[in-house]
Amino acid sequence: MKGTGIFATKKETEELMKLAKEAANTPVMGFSCAHMMTGGFAGDARKMMFERAYKIARKHGLPKIEGYYGIKADGEFVTV
Repeated sequence: MKGTGIFATKKETEELMKLAKEAANTPVMGFSCAHMMTGGFAGDARKMMFERAYKIARKHGLPKIEGYYGIKADGEFVTV
């Protein structure tokens, strides 16, 4: 991960940390073998968190990238 020097607001950081915690606590279960191959419910939760972080990062002026933006505990966006 590489820091971007751009920071989310306190509210945005709290929202993303909450999503990350939920993703970490989501069981790896799925509807089918195909769903399990993508991480099941846990994979869905992680993807939702990464997509939300990407949207917020773009609102802060960060460029489009291949992949996702993540966020550190201090609110700095990182490339993942």
